[in-house]
Amino acid sequence: KTMALRHLARSVARTPTMGVARPFSVQAEPGSILGSNDGGFQKDRAFASTGAEGREFTYLLLGGTRFVYASAIRLGVIQFVSSMSASKDVLALASAEFNLDEIGEGQTITVKWRGKPVFIKRRTPEMIATEEAVNIAELRDQETDAVRVQNPEWLGGMAICTH
Repeated sequence: KTMALRHLARSVARTPTMGVARPFSVQAEPGSILGSNDGGFQKDRAFASTGAEGREFTYLLLGGTRFVYASAIRLGVIQFVSSMSASKDVLALASAEFNLDEIGEGQTITVKWRGKPVFIKRRTPEMIATEEAVNIAELRDQETDAVRVQNPEWLGGMAICTH
């Protein structure tokens, strides 16, 4: 140990850089105990300038990696956005078809839509005339019957219980 430290101290003192000694910058001489005699690290050393072939491979590798990352991000965004859309069971409940031909004038049927009861009434001409004669000022929501229905013969209402 003592021998190595003396050699280190001597080699540091012998390697001045522009008149100033640089500590811890030791260049090992061949055959010294600090260096390697086989020089094997020189064979496996990767140099910074590998030429055009290395550059092409580097560009190919970087481009391929960026493509893979971009594809993964794209798939992640698609999965995230599609997770926010309505599921198939909700979409199935969104629409409903009812046979209205079997309802006679003056009759009301109750159907279920999205788990809530909906009343569908086929009105008689007398019912339509009665509703059109109502004073709008007496109504809570002041709209005429013509505004409330698309076809005066049919009246639909959803029953929402608040209790």
